[in-house]
Amino acid sequence: MAGRPKLENKKDKFLSVRLPDEVRNHLLEYTKKHNESITNVTISALEEYFSKRR
Repeated sequence: MAGRPKLENKKDKFLSVRLPDEVRNHLLEYTKKHNESITNVTISALEEYFSKRR
């Protein structure tokens, strides 16, 4: 089989969000400082948000 191996936890759904410049800049600074992707930071933030509201 050619191409990339299939992921067990594939991420094939897209989400588009409009952000104020200040929030976007903060997010970009955070991802660079912590060497994280925007996707991973967003997923972690959402998981934490949901866990506090159960």
